[in-house]
Amino acid sequence: MTVQTVVTNRVMTGSLKLPPLEFLMRMSPLAAIQAFACATATGELSAFWALVQSGEFGGWSDLASVLGNGLLAFFLNISSFEANRVSGALTMTVCGNLKQCLTVGLGIFLFDVHTDLIHGLGMAVTMFGAMVYSKSELDSKLSKQRQQQQQEHQVQGQQQQQQQQQHHQQEEENETLPAYEPVMRESRRADYGIARWITALSNKRFPLRI
Repeated sequence: MTVQTVVTNRVMTGSLKLPPLEFLMRMSPLAAIQAFACATATGELSAFWALVQSGEFGGWSDLASVLGNGLLAFFLNISSFEANRVSGALTMTVCGNLKQCLTVGLGIFLFDVHTDLIHGLGMAVTMFGAMVYSKSELDSKLSKQRQQQQQEHQVQGQQQQQQQQQHHQQEEENETLPAYEPVMRESRRADYGIARWITALSNKRFPLRI
């Protein structure tokens, strides 16, 4: 069961990244062939055919029961694959063990199932391990959220510092610009006078005076 859970998780989260419905569509024919082979080897298929020939199976209620069972199995597989993809193989294995313990516990109270001390201790250890695992997973998620929040605060602080620096630079440029305006005006006048002198010299309208 653990190998199946790990392989299923790798197929849906690895390089293939198959969705649960497509994964079930690809695995169902292989599972059907395996189920028919096992049923034939154990004699279950011949017993079912004898039951159909005897007339004890084949009514609408029997067909509805089979179809309902298949529909429930379909939704169970879809939900199991989706939970495996989201939570991970280890979490699914822990939850599977916890499910077995809860099933036995409900059987003790509802159907008067008797267990010995060893089974009871095993169930207690399994449930305690599931609690410890849940606590560690919750702490890990909370620590990741804190780290993400700290990183977001750092990025926001850096952006604010950059904005402040840009604002100070703009203020300094605005303060220094009026001081350079007279110099820029004189420079423009000199450039304009030189341009006129060169134009006059090229046209030979005015003689060159030294």
